[in-house]
Amino acid sequence: MIDCERAFLDSVFLIYHLEKHPAFSPITTAILADIDSGGGELCTSVVSIMEFSVEPYRNNNFQLLNDLSSFFLQYQILPSDVTVEIAKNASKLRARYSFLRGLDALQIGAALAEKCDAFITNDSKLKAIEEIRVILIGELTATQR
Repeated sequence: MIDCERAFLDSVFLIYHLEKHPAFSPITTAILADIDSGGGELCTSVVSIMEFSVEPYRNNNFQLLNDLSSFFLQYQILPSDVTVEIAKNASKLRARYSFLRGLDALQIGAALAEKCDAFITNDSKLKAIEEIRVILIGELTATQR
């Protein structure tokens, strides 16, 4: 079970959930229900909006962009902007973890600034990050959260 008060949703979570990925959307749905029933909060950043929106814009899939907006409203998510604090967090993370890419560092930096206690992604290399608990969607099943 995902036991957290504030969970940060990485871009891939939004992609799997809103694009109804056959293997992973049942898991993202279960995660959302689990967090919602426990009174937890959900966070993400404007980086997630950018990463999510590339393909819908490329394919003129404006319904998917509307679905993203509806998702934020439904779960009362106000994506955090990239601030100086987040940029500094990201810089420190990239200095410590040489494998970390810029956008991933910004995402984790945002999660830390938002005081999240879990970062939900499917990027296995991020499990090496010690500053926050990283939960991999692929390690969960829809019935075992």
